[in-house]
Amino acid sequence: NALSSSDLGACSMSCLDKLFDGLLTVSFYSKSSEHVLSLERVFLEICARRTPSLRQIQGMRGSYIIARMFDKARGLESAPGQEPLELLPEIVSDRSMSGPKLYLIESQGKRLRLEAIPLDGPHVVILAHPLCGFTRRAVKDIEADVALKSILAPRTILIAPPNGQLEIDEFIGWNRAHPAFLIRHVHSIADWSGLDEWS
Repeated sequence: NALSSSDLGACSMSCLDKLFDGLLTVSFYSKSSEHVLSLERVFLEICARRTPSLRQIQGMRGSYIIARMFDKARGLESAPGQEPLELLPEIVSDRSMSGPKLYLIESQGKRLRLEAIPLDGPHVVILAHPLCGFTRRAVKDIEADVALKSILAPRTILIAPPNGQLEIDEFIGWNRAHPAFLIRHVHSIADWSGLDEWS
């Protein structure tokens, strides 16, 4: 919020590039929409002066995805000079839902369904990713133990932290192979206030 148009207008291109890089790092680790909007202001100032670099376009798009600003991210899918990127799927949600929300990939990756997760009773919440070695080994061991699987499967929620890419194919492959331990994308880390570590 401290970034004003006049402040940015007084910056040299070198200053803007460095500011963009700094805010890109901050927004990645904070997962904060406020930081992403500050990054956006710098990005738009760069765009007003010259064509942004491919790295800047990809960084801005990834930051929009982290903040779940999917419409803004789609606006950069066909940016000039852009390499082919993973196209964002349709987003389907029910605005009346309450409680922690997660995205489930549907229709062979063409749709993300935002759904509320009921947390009645005790649950085990695991930060997970299809490409994470810890995730793969843990689930393999749980699935190999019939008794343990029967206890954990109904009460385990595997969630993937916000990332600059949705990696649709990896999630589809995982969820097909492990239907009892689906991994869903987090909508907002604010929904999971009991977790203080997201890396």
